[in-house]
Amino acid sequence: MHSKLKAAAKRLVSRSPLFSSAMRAAGLLPSGLQIATTSLVQHPKLRLNDNQVFLGYPFSDLAALAKYRKSVTAAGPGFHVDCFGIKTRYSYFSDAADSQAVQPNLPFPDNSLYGEAVEFLATCRAVDAAVDEMVVYEFGAGFAPWLVCTAAMALQRPMKRLKLVAVEADPERLPLIEQHFADNNLPRPGAPHPIVSTEIIHAAVSDQRGTLSFSAQGIKDWGGAASKDSGGADYRGATGDRVSVPALPISELLQREPIVDLVHMDIQGFEYLSISASLNAFCSKIKSVVIGTHSRVIEGQLIDLLRRHDWVLIYEKPCKFHTTSQLPDVTGATYFDGTQFWINTRLWPANFSWQPDLTPQATAALTAVGS
Repeated sequence: MHSKLKAAAKRLVSRSPLFSSAMRAAGLLPSGLQIATTSLVQHPKLRLNDNQVFLGYPFSDLAALAKYRKSVTAAGPGFHVDCFGIKTRYSYFSDAADSQAVQPNLPFPDNSLYGEAVEFLATCRAVDAAVDEMVVYEFGAGFAPWLVCTAAMALQRPMKRLKLVAVEADPERLPLIEQHFADNNLPRPGAPHPIVSTEIIHAAVSDQRGTLSFSAQGIKDWGGAASKDSGGADYRGATGDRVSVPALPISELLQREPIVDLVHMDIQGFEYLSISASLNAFCSKIKSVVIGTHSRVIEGQLIDLLRRHDWVLIYEKPCKFHTTSQLPDVTGATYFDGTQFWINTRLWPANFSWQPDLTPQATAALTAVGS
């Protein structure tokens, strides 16, 4: 989220009648246009229902996560630890290096740091659908949170082999991936392990092999992206240093794999372009995919494309964007990513059970979340 937007949001909360002025000051509203707003305090929570609050998944499905919870009592300085025992450094997001926190409950509506419940739930479903081997790729890996999340769940099952591959364009983030693996007792690339192997590929995911320009405002800028333009402002209108990075299509990245159990992709607007360009490999090799979406246009393109090729959309939460933004690329107007979780009916097990987990452990976990 842009710093200007954060400032505007603060002004909105404290003085909702000045919302139009705050948005205009942040450069998100054209002059002369007013927005009628009503303070949220006038809408009690009890008046909201599923038509107003869209989670993107049935709340009861969160019970599926309960079986992967661990008992965690301490995080250690500088770390956040969630209910699955995943350790994450606060330094990836802020300068509060000495902060520490334990999140013992299921991640609803998120894990209080980086991940929404819908992404944890999709990862859980992919792990549940595996037998005793998994191959998992994370495109736009950042610090590889979803590879580590997959491992935290999968290693609680009788796995014989778990292959984790991180694909990241930003060269400054590559060391974070190795660090996050090590913090969570996963081997660095090339290191021996009886079950897990890891790999890091420095590349942007695109529609063809080549080079792209990557721009970000440092490692704490989680909106940086690759671009086919080599100069000027990025898709958000932000300017900064650019670096040339290798680009690879999905078909080439997966050419060694017969089957990939899960792909998590967060590639800042390249999602439809890269999938459509490698559609044959995408449909013949990938069992399930979690897609971070970055515009309503892209979401519609993906729904139209994948539904026509034997994919089923299980969970879906649209992105949120500034409807009054004057940026030429609507992707730059998105301030909160969407999520789509798809399964490939050609490869997903036909006997997979989607029934809610009604064990006492799961029920108690849901109750704790809802209290």
